[in-house]
Amino acid sequence: MIGAIPIWETAQTINTTAVLTSEPISQTQLAGFGAFLVIVTGTTPSLDITCEVSMSTTNTFYTPYDVYGTSLGEIATTLDATRWTFFPVPLGPYIRFVITGDVSNGADTTVKAWFIAQEKV
Repeated sequence: MIGAIPIWETAQTINTTAVLTSEPISQTQLAGFGAFLVIVTGTTPSLDITCEVSMSTTNTFYTPYDVYGTSLGEIATTLDATRWTFFPVPLGPYIRFVITGDVSNGADTTVKAWFIAQEKV
C-alpha cells in the first residue's frame, strides 16, 4: 500500500534562511524507497531539501553517509519550482526532513511537502 505522509500540508513561509524540520517518521512500516513531493511558490524561491536519520525520536539526527563518504541525505538543492523526486530511504529507525531557505528568498516564499512511501507487506 502506498500512502502520503504530510510533512507540511498547509503552506509554511520559508523566507531568507528559515529552516523547517519535520516531525520524525518511524521507518518500521516503510519499504526501501520513497518519494518526496514539494510545492514551492513565491517570486524568488530557492530551497535545499535533506533527510536525516536517528536511532530514536529523542536522539540527535544525522545526515547519512555511504562507505565512500558521500551524503545520502540530499534530496534537492537550489530548488526553485515544484518537484516530485524519488530517492532511497536511508537506513535508520527514524527519518526527518529538513527544508532550508536561501538568503534571497522573498517573504512570499512558501512550501508544502509530502513524503510518499510504500508500506512493507
